[in-house]
Amino acid sequence: ARLEKEKICEYKRQTGNIERPVNNFMQLEIHDDKEKIFLKAMDHLNSGTLDSNDSPFNPLESSTMYYNWCLKKFGENAKITERCFEVIFKTRISIDNYYKQNQAQAGLMKDKFKNECEIFKVYCNARNFFKPSHLKTIYQATHDDILKTLFEYYLAILFDIPTLFTLPPTDNLDANAKTPAYTIEKNKIYQYENESLFDNRAEKIAAYKVEWTNELGELYNKIFDQGILIGTNEFREYLKRFWEEYNKKSLKN
Repeated sequence: ARLEKEKICEYKRQTGNIERPVNNFMQLEIHDDKEKIFLKAMDHLNSGTLDSNDSPFNPLESSTMYYNWCLKKFGENAKITERCFEVIFKTRISIDNYYKQNQAQAGLMKDKFKNECEIFKVYCNARNFFKPSHLKTIYQATHDDILKTLFEYYLAILFDIPTLFTLPPTDNLDANAKTPAYTIEKNKIYQYENESLFDNRAEKIAAYKVEWTNELGELYNKIFDQGILIGTNEFREYLKRFWEEYNKKSLKN
């Protein structure tokens, strides 16, 4: 396993963006737990990567093709796919921070960071990878790709709040072809790490809703009741609208 991990690391160093044929070849060459080996290789490469203090932008650890390949090969519920999303999420938030710091128009990211933004949308279309613990990072966001997807799609579905927002189609990173917008099943909108603590799906979703409610409610209280300045203007607007809708629905019930 150690030798196989070193093979992957060496291939990634040499090719930089480790295109799909190389990924497929390496997977065939590995005879142990393939996901575990690729995951260890990602962690090993990341341990030698230092973030630059010169720019708020945090580049992806690998190419967008690699993350797209992981999603397709291992599926949306695999640990390595969750690990990939954490990297992609960190980069996507840093793009918003980059444009805030440089006072540039958000629309410019379509050209400068097109692939990074696209792979983020691809993962968001696969399932909900957002966790309540992400809020401390999400409140730095300014763009609808992040805020609208979370508040007006995934959280709206989770709490049965009416919404007209649908996930947009994404570019197929393999063939420049358009893929249709996804219809996410309700069992894909939650992610709870301690699933073994619960006997059925209803308990998992209930616990997940409580976790989100506690985190969102605490943030709302700090921002709008205590007057503490937290997050971007865009984040505060989305939070305010969502929390008001949530409270309206709670009163009806």
